[in-house]
Amino acid sequence: MNPLLNPKDVAKLLKLSVPFVYKAAETGRLPAIRIPYEGKTGKVKYITRFELDEIARFMQDHRTGK
Repeated sequence: MNPLLNPKDVAKLLKLSVPFVYKAAETGRLPAIRIPYEGKTGKVKYITRFELDEIARFMQDHRTGK
């Protein structure tokens, strides 16, 4: 099974801020898994996780000087 990373792990790996990682996941720039759950207020919220292989592929795809 492919390990899942949280946004903080991805931010460290890519040397980016955590808010940027969330935003990139929301807009589809970073491949992410969004797991819905119902918060205390009844509103649907999401837990964001990233597959290590997908982040590695993202890094390879966006490498310059290939």
